[in-house]
Amino acid sequence: MMPTNLTEPFSRRTFLTAAAAAAFAGPLLSGCSSSSSPGGKSGSGSKVAMPTHVPFNGVPPDLPGDIAKGINPGYLSYPAEHVKTVHGKVGSGGAFRVFVTSFSPPPPPKAQNSYWQAINAALGVDLKPTLVPQEFPTKLAAMLSSGDIPDLVTMYLADAQSVRRFETVARSRFANLSEHLSGDAVKKYPNLARLAPDSWSSTLIDGEIYSTPTLRIPTGQVLYLRDDRVKAAGADPNPTSIAEFEQLCKALSDPGKKRWALANPDSVWNAATIYPLFGVPNGWRLNPDGSLTKDYETEEWQEAVAFMAKTWKAGYWHPNSPTMSDADGDTFFENGSVAMRQDSVVRYAIRGKVGFLPSIMKPFSADGGTVTTYEGSVTDFVTFVKKGSKARVEESLRILNWLNAPFGSEEYFLRAYGVAGKDHTLAGGQPKLSETGTSEVQSLSLRFVGGGPDVLYASNGNTPMVKTMHAYQTAVSPSRVKNPTTGLYSEAASTSGTITQQVTDTINDVVLGRKPASALKAAVAAWKKNGGDKVRADYEKAIAERTSGKKATS
Repeated sequence: MMPTNLTEPFSRRTFLTAAAAAAFAGPLLSGCSSSSSPGGKSGSGSKVAMPTHVPFNGVPPDLPGDIAKGINPGYLSYPAEHVKTVHGKVGSGGAFRVFVTSFSPPPPPKAQNSYWQAINAALGVDLKPTLVPQEFPTKLAAMLSSGDIPDLVTMYLADAQSVRRFETVARSRFANLSEHLSGDAVKKYPNLARLAPDSWSSTLIDGEIYSTPTLRIPTGQVLYLRDDRVKAAGADPNPTSIAEFEQLCKALSDPGKKRWALANPDSVWNAATIYPLFGVPNGWRLNPDGSLTKDYETEEWQEAVAFMAKTWKAGYWHPNSPTMSDADGDTFFENGSVAMRQDSVVRYAIRGKVGFLPSIMKPFSADGGTVTTYEGSVTDFVTFVKKGSKARVEESLRILNWLNAPFGSEEYFLRAYGVAGKDHTLAGGQPKLSETGTSEVQSLSLRFVGGGPDVLYASNGNTPMVKTMHAYQTAVSPSRVKNPTTGLYSEAASTSGTITQQVTDTINDVVLGRKPASALKAAVAAWKKNGGDKVRADYEKAIAERTSGKKATS
């Protein structure tokens, strides 16, 4: 999963496992749309007007963005002047509780934590976070069952879907935010109005707004290249067909010298970049009659897996690929053992600097025809507000408005970089978290509660990557393919981890030569029989509801 805000110096792991989801499966977020129209109903079955979108123009970017085309604005340096976006009182004083996941060690105590103190002063509250480092779905369910609900509860969409009967629980525990955020009402909270229109569809429960979104870059995974390796091999870094890509792989592979073209760190044989080459659907294909075809069920998928097997047999993959960790993938790419590495489009702009700047392979089609690239969800986390008095709900929304301040604002700078001289230093006007800042800022996890609109900015100092990322987003904009089920819920899907893993295991067996290609069809047939067709039916029903704006009958 991609980072929530690539302008901030952090990394995080995918948290929810299929097993955890299965333990608490229940219905949620029916009728959600993958897009919305500013200030109007989205055609998603929403009962209310979606929040009006008001772009932030306070800090002009070096590279212009186009939210509708999937292109984020790019900044080659941090803005020298920070715009104030929040005026007047935010909090009303007193304790304010937040429940959120954490991927960092516990923060220093408030008395020794200058960042925590500064946030309290800016918000006008005594922030009391509950930081959950592991088993989040289990602890979320326990908290909701207890009735002791914090003022804000932030979670991945998948975490919400893991809680049994979540829709019912949400209505009893959390505030319906529609009257506060629907249509022009959101303008009372201008930083919330600046969030991408598409992101709000994931905040709906039965057509009404129940949460606020934290955004992510939706650009799909990319294939990075070591330009030095490609140049040394005298190869063409921009293949236009699968035959030319194989030639590139061959040129970059020399097992005797411990050199390989590809690696498979923590993925399914680079499926996120190889599947699109063959035109495999992004999860599902929506047919004209409203039915769905799973990617597993297509000839294109069979061809893609066959290609993975062919290139493994040819020796183009690092031999550790079957069990390679993400960390090992980084090591092999950075030491030159592997020449191509699949990762998020923001990988080399947010993590530690490396001694080289990779390029991103231009997308192409296996047969030289129409190019397709995958696009993910624009929403990463959602934050719910505890049900309470109108005054308390509005206070919570003012705090969320502050936390969602855009890049280039005073509020964003404080939330992301903390106190000058303690949490960060400035070098040439560019902020860098200190060791203390890394501990204080990241450990409070406020970036998950609210992050504002995403931009392209190299927080690790690799500024050329901003141009690389922006050029890639621009190039792939016409070829983006969304998963038609994004934002929709299937009760069957929440318990389908085992049958999905069985297909993945079969892919591995076929690629490694342990089973014939015919095993794929048998695995897909088993997937359909053991729950896949139920998943399809759930999604088809949800899509019908989304299209008609009415509840579909079973």
